[in-house]
Amino acid sequence: MPAQFLERCDTNHQPLATATGIRLIVIGRADVLDRERRKLLTVLVSNSDVEQAIVLATSEEALPSIVPEGVKFLDLDQVSKGARPLEATAA
Repeated sequence: MPAQFLERCDTNHQPLATATGIRLIVIGRADVLDRERRKLLTVLVSNSDVEQAIVLATSEEALPSIVPEGVKFLDLDQVSKGARPLEATAA
């Protein structure tokens, strides 16, 4: 991840993820990014060598109507009420 792009997020985990072979990254505070930067974050994570990423953010925006393949959105309030994660659907 380019440091200059994600300097506001907690992203210092990628070297550890790569070194351990786990290829998992957890990115906190993604909510501090504006909408365009959050979209770019999704693209960067999708195109990285990381197998699984957990991106944490708070938002008052509605969940997207189109979910990229391999991406799931969890609304903790809705999940606590029994709702399932929002994810890509087969076309």
